[in-house]
Amino acid sequence: MNKDQNEFELLDLSYMKQVSRGDIDYEKKVTKLFIEIIPENLANLQRDFELRAYPGIKKTLHHMQSSIAVMGLDNKLADYLDIDLYDRVNSRQVKENIDLIAEICNKAVEEAKQYLIELNENN
Repeated sequence: MNKDQNEFELLDLSYMKQVSRGDIDYEKKVTKLFIEIIPENLANLQRDFELRAYPGIKKTLHHMQSSIAVMGLDNKLADYLDIDLYDRVNSRQVKENIDLIAEICNKAVEEAKQYLIELNENN
């Protein structure tokens, strides 16, 4: 098993590694950004849901897409990041989607923290 690509339950770092072409500083930067921005995005989603500010939810989901894609989560979350979906679902479904996004992203952030530790230890 290729440790770099398969050591995580959620993250698939193959795209990031392809783009970085071995540039560890780039991988550190992207990983740190993911660790910092995703919790902020999740808090914004929760706040906007509580305020029933659906345009804000859609805006945040759009902003999350690139971070999620670079960390290889896009296949796991694609259905929930479909901005048009939020025009067709009720508030209970929106809440369920946000909760699922949060669950996956929070676990992914923990995996990213572990990856960053490994990057710092090995380089």
